[in-house]
Amino acid sequence: MNSAKSLDLLEIQSQLLPGMLDGTGDLVFFETIGSTNDWALEQCRNMDGLPKACIAERQLAGRGRNQRHWYSPHAQNIYMSYVREFSGSPDHLYGLGMIAGVCIVRVLASLGIRSGLKWPNDVYTDSGKIAGILVETRVKSHSAVCAVIGTGLNYDMGQSSTEIDTAWTDIQKELDGKCGIGRSVIVGRLLKEIISACEQLLEFGFESFRDEWQRNDLCMGKMLDVYEGDSLIQGRYLGINKHGALRLQVDEAEKVFYAADVSIRVKE
Repeated sequence: MNSAKSLDLLEIQSQLLPGMLDGTGDLVFFETIGSTNDWALEQCRNMDGLPKACIAERQLAGRGRNQRHWYSPHAQNIYMSYVREFSGSPDHLYGLGMIAGVCIVRVLASLGIRSGLKWPNDVYTDSGKIAGILVETRVKSHSAVCAVIGTGLNYDMGQSSTEIDTAWTDIQKELDGKCGIGRSVIVGRLLKEIISACEQLLEFGFESFRDEWQRNDLCMGKMLDVYEGDSLIQGRYLGINKHGALRLQVDEAEKVFYAADVSIRVKE
């Protein structure tokens, strides 16, 4: 399958628009790395050299939200982090991971795969989870924030995924093993979407993505268990507000939750 072909930087760059990551060292490849997000966070030490992107064939310490291990077998999936500077306070970056989810849904749609979003930033098909996102930030001054968008997208997990304890899927599985587009092209498409989305966020804010996010929302109207620290709150999911926070109807009241220490489970 296409997953056996190594990632190709030139093929990735061919999918980008002029001016996107076209400087020396802007797009970096590793055969093996601890974590692409850790590498990207290190780049925040010198924001004059940003933006940059890092891709890897394998991660030894890949992670998702709440420090959960992200399974990262060699040359089977996509492990990528994009790092750039944003002006202003971290508050206006709250929905950045949700925007990256929209980007993944768009790329999957270009392959003929219908997917949707589970708040705040997981991507699912009917078969299971296909991608996840981890956003991490470093505040550099009162007017500058360094943000890292890490994405893990399953391309061809094969049979080597026994350590995953949740339902999963991948691009090849969704297309019955007939995806004719290799990982490098998909990485390039995803990078282009993410870079463009960051510019849109800066100019128009999260609200410019809200309608598209909600069109792809898999949980709308469903009953949820919401875990916030040691607390469990149950209610009906009402969608997201203009900032991307979760809205939950609890009895006759509406409660709002932000993603930092919150996880959700759809009640069957």
